[in-house]
Amino acid sequence: MRNKGNWLLVPKGISNIRNMRYLEIVNVVDFHFVVPPPLRDTENNQTHYVGKLWRIDCRIKDNNSSEVRLYQNDMLREPDERVLTLKEQVFMLLSEKPSDIGEYTCVSEYCNISKTVGKLIADTSRRLPTIYPLNQKLIASGSNYTTCACEVEGIYDMKWYRVASNGSETLLQSEEESFWKNGFWFTRRRLEIINFTIADEDLYMCVTERSTDNYTAEKEIFLDPSKDILVPFHWYYTSYSETEIDGHLFHTILHVYICHLPVIINLLVIEHVKGIVWTRNFTADQSQPLKLGRNSNYGVTLEMHVHFEGRYKDHLHITACVVRLTSKTSDSCIEIMNQKFKTTPRCENRVKCRQPAPNSLVCPRYLNTLEEQLNATFILTLRDPCNGTFNLQIRDGSPQPAINGSLMDMALQNKTQVKMLLKGYDNENDHSTVQGKTKFSQWYLRLQVEAIFFKTYKVKLLLEMPSVGLSGNFLIMEGDYIMDCSSHDESGNERSKIIIAICSALVVFGLLTFAAVLYLYRKFKGRLRDERLLDSMEVEPEVYNL
Repeated sequence: MRNKGNWLLVPKGISNIRNMRYLEIVNVVDFHFVVPPPLRDTENNQTHYVGKLWRIDCRIKDNNSSEVRLYQNDMLREPDERVLTLKEQVFMLLSEKPSDIGEYTCVSEYCNISKTVGKLIADTSRRLPTIYPLNQKLIASGSNYTTCACEVEGIYDMKWYRVASNGSETLLQSEEESFWKNGFWFTRRRLEIINFTIADEDLYMCVTERSTDNYTAEKEIFLDPSKDILVPFHWYYTSYSETEIDGHLFHTILHVYICHLPVIINLLVIEHVKGIVWTRNFTADQSQPLKLGRNSNYGVTLEMHVHFEGRYKDHLHITACVVRLTSKTSDSCIEIMNQKFKTTPRCENRVKCRQPAPNSLVCPRYLNTLEEQLNATFILTLRDPCNGTFNLQIRDGSPQPAINGSLMDMALQNKTQVKMLLKGYDNENDHSTVQGKTKFSQWYLRLQVEAIFFKTYKVKLLLEMPSVGLSGNFLIMEGDYIMDCSSHDESGNERSKIIIAICSALVVFGLLTFAAVLYLYRKFKGRLRDERLLDSMEVEPEVYNL
């Protein structure tokens, strides 16, 4: 029996349709999907990746009311926060997790049809994370909230780390702020630092990880330069800070004369309560507190060292503390200055070096350790390119030099460290440093050789004080040297050949001389004796008559 396009199948044995208690309506029309399934041989048409919105159209022609279900790998996917029903027979898949990966199928049991709509695969595109704000944000000391956000397109595991100067990493807490934008998923985590101070100045790193790749983004966060960060002026740096101690402010001004040999640290501390203005110059550490003033209960210590590696390589790190002289506890040191300075500036006020000959450099330098002063000329000459041996000579550059003007003369190699035992100066061990003043006998010279090109090397002569951690930060001279051992060997071989030729000629000449003497000796052997005998005989000539 046909009823409006549908067939009514009457079970066997039922003749009166009015008495039917059970009727089943089945589809006898060929239903089709509005959007046909993608072809199997077109992989791009049926492949989608995690992290991108996927609109799945399961509409059926001439039957928009039939229930259509979505299956993932033959498992029913019920509508949830990631599988949305936009309208009848149309779904939206918000794939945010690897568990969404698989093959998806639309199934209509009523219409007895199904179609595979495509596959969801992992995202393998390579994308670098970005830290916002892009530019350095000016941060005032003690700011309530300092915020940075790391963001990348795609599904990632994201973490924030703080990286110390020695390379150690500390995992930080951060807030998840991932979101959908223009049909794509963006992973985002927000880092928030409360009451940012100078102790929080460091390198912060965002790490994104997943099975296919991982990347990092880094950002250095500093205080507002108008207050706390370094400001270079020609050949010196200056920094300013203020610290509250026991209810009143201490103002600290630090000047670093980076082009001075050795570096001079000028520290100015103002104690407003008692009107004390205290200033000192340093070329080395000051571990014992120096009293700020006669009526002050505070003293100042200074510590400086050089970073050998990491992002602060070749930086001079200076830390100054105020110490309560009346306190006997170890935590009485209150930091009033903590700064890092580059030790490789352009020191335009220095006398330039000259190169009188290849692989030789002459540099006039003035050294002032606040205890001793010296005008000197440093001459560094390459002696042997094969084993990298240099000859260092320090000559007195004062108007009235020593007898021969030579203060130091010795051979150096890469990483060689020698003490500055200058002739004419006290070479005995000095006593402990007083108020940051040192003598030359406390300083060392070190040679550093680094390859920069084929047979070309960058050679540096450094002034350092290992006992207080000031290693390799005071540059005396720097130049490029050509270490061509082959030419050195060839010249040596030529000399050897000449010597061998001369020796061979002498040997041949000696042999010829000996042979000539022997020949003459044998030729004239006994002749002198016969001549004397003949002379003594008187023989009359015999006459023959023909």
